[in-house]
Amino acid sequence: MLHKSNFFCIFIVAISVTSCVTTHKVDFEVMWPAKVQVPANIRHLTLVNNCLLTQSDSMGTYYGFQNNLYYDTTRIDTMLSMSALDGLAAKITETGRYTLSAEPVIVPLKDTSEIRKPLMPEMLDLITPDETDGVVVLESISTYDQVDYYYGFNDVVNAQLTVLAATAWRMYDLTEKKVIDRWIYIDTLQFYGDGYTVSSALSPLPDRYESLRRVALAAGERYGSQISPYWKSVSRIYLSDNSEAMEKARQAAAADHWETAAAEWQKLTEGKNQRRAAMACLNMAVASEVLGNLEMARYWLNQSISRKQLPQAVRYNSVLKTREKRLEVLKSQFGE
Repeated sequence: MLHKSNFFCIFIVAISVTSCVTTHKVDFEVMWPAKVQVPANIRHLTLVNNCLLTQSDSMGTYYGFQNNLYYDTTRIDTMLSMSALDGLAAKITETGRYTLSAEPVIVPLKDTSEIRKPLMPEMLDLITPDETDGVVVLESISTYDQVDYYYGFNDVVNAQLTVLAATAWRMYDLTEKKVIDRWIYIDTLQFYGDGYTVSSALSPLPDRYESLRRVALAAGERYGSQISPYWKSVSRIYLSDNSEAMEKARQAAAADHWETAAAEWQKLTEGKNQRRAAMACLNMAVASEVLGNLEMARYWLNQSISRKQLPQAVRYNSVLKTREKRLEVLKSQFGE
């Protein structure tokens, strides 16, 4: 639950002339708690699309091109709203916190006066499957996109496409018959192109409707991290020196063989060289976190600090404390 295996390593080597200590960075993913404390008993969600108007009342979209404003009468409400719900569904199911009903329920609006008005929990109870504990309603989505270009160095044309999506969401607890979250946010995506003509500069930019689909998808994903635990990329530093044993362990870590690296570092943790022992203990802490064991990470970090207070260990202590606090929040969100 706490660690995702498909991480990758990026090594940044900083050489100190006086100590020959090298630092290396590993990037990997950890599970992060949702920003909203959704009751742990809410496990099965149904998504509701409550922002579609009738065909005659459906709205087009405004867009800009080189400082001029235009209106597109093409009705893309369905594409935008369903893309946002697709993004939400993908985000909230990736950690196993929730299960979802097969398809979103569509509750159409009669006219624009109903936009963003809350739905009655009793009505939601009637239109959702029996196993539903909670409902997430997309109440509105509106977009705007703008293309600009300018001539830069050597007459190269630089183009930029900016797309925005404003969404409004509401989450209901069907057991308690109440609203537990309300979220309004504007997401922005930008795309760039360049060339020696306006046409060649605009060519790399995605199709207008594709860019709108992507920003709607991103809006759903963002709300997903509001109400569900999610995977987050983090970076950690481990240390090496010019000794053969440390280099052997470093090479194992570089090859993603963290158990092998840890076995090599552990041999150095009781050595007479206190600095190297502290470095090895610190590396054991990082390896433990990479492998998903925070308790062992804390143990080895304390061992490192007890041998010698390396600045990297002091900084890592603060980072690990944050993760330990987040772990307790995660456990409560999963009902553990």
